[in-house]
Amino acid sequence: MATFSFADLSASYPTLYYDLRPQMQRKVPLLRLLPVRACTTGQAITWDVTFDGQAAGAVNLDGGNFLTAAADPQVSANLGFGAYSAPIKVTTKAQWTGSAQNSAAFLQNLINRNMMEAMMRVVKVINQDLYKGSGPGSNQITGLGTAVAATGIYANINQSSQSNWASQTKGNSGSLRSLSLALMKQTIDAAAAVSPKGRPNLAIMPSALFTVFEGLFDGTLYTQAGKNDLQFGQVMTNGGLIKATGFRSLYWASADLTVIEDPDCTNSAQTNAGNAVYFLNTDSVEVQYLPPTSVSSYMPDQKVMQAVEQDLGGLAGLQFDFRARGRQVYADEFDLTCSLNLVVKDRAACALLADVQ
Repeated sequence: MATFSFADLSASYPTLYYDLRPQMQRKVPLLRLLPVRACTTGQAITWDVTFDGQAAGAVNLDGGNFLTAAADPQVSANLGFGAYSAPIKVTTKAQWTGSAQNSAAFLQNLINRNMMEAMMRVVKVINQDLYKGSGPGSNQITGLGTAVAATGIYANINQSSQSNWASQTKGNSGSLRSLSLALMKQTIDAAAAVSPKGRPNLAIMPSALFTVFEGLFDGTLYTQAGKNDLQFGQVMTNGGLIKATGFRSLYWASADLTVIEDPDCTNSAQTNAGNAVYFLNTDSVEVQYLPPTSVSSYMPDQKVMQAVEQDLGGLAGLQFDFRARGRQVYADEFDLTCSLNLVVKDRAACALLADVQ
């Protein structure tokens, strides 16, 4: 058994990594942008959610009454893990062909390329499930379609019992309407009014909606107070700078909002699944994974990690388990596996704008 990350492979097999890196940059925009870290709470991801209850106010120090003591109630949130795997197969014939070339490098490169391609396929499926995953009951991530909602249960907390455990959702009863800057601002403002973390700072939308969004700005709106209101080509998250290569991005300065396109963006709970925009607060959303048992001995050099994070974001450190199945046919088979989930720690810090085109 071994444990690998993209940062490990970039250091050990740089030619292979730089060949396949552009494909990764295009395929998984959201997974590249979110913070990724190892879970430290055991079999499940757990955290405490604080709901408003703390008292504060002006008092009369000249013999006035004390304020009634109260505290913010805390409720335990709990999420399980999704699990994802990709099989790798190297036939006996391929191995013998490599041996005939008197080069161990041939076989090593074949296995390493298959492993890298398996990692690419796994993270693509994960990126899709960041939106539509139905949860650990189906061995999947609990996607944004469940997490960013106005009702229902998320992380074992029921919105019907905790009214503040809800995202702001702005739909139009299934009837499509034109995307506008005003609609986006209204959705952001609604989230900011109830969010414990302030305004959302990241918007994700499908490619067709991103094209519409770009078209909403004309020569006047490109500048505000004599300054460029739009910036292209880079994404700043709470985890640092990420190169916006492989997908379109735009920073809307006056709204303090980074907008990105992700072809996988969808919300299956809506009538128009492909006509939705998510607004996230990056201080409240992250990915946590279960570290494979040998993770500590395979951690990459910090400088390597920082360089790869510029290319791939937090995805660079996501750890995969790689182990042999055992020989069953005339081929050696391996499994590449990881276990993780999306965590929205403050549901009210996020919002959804639906039924737009």
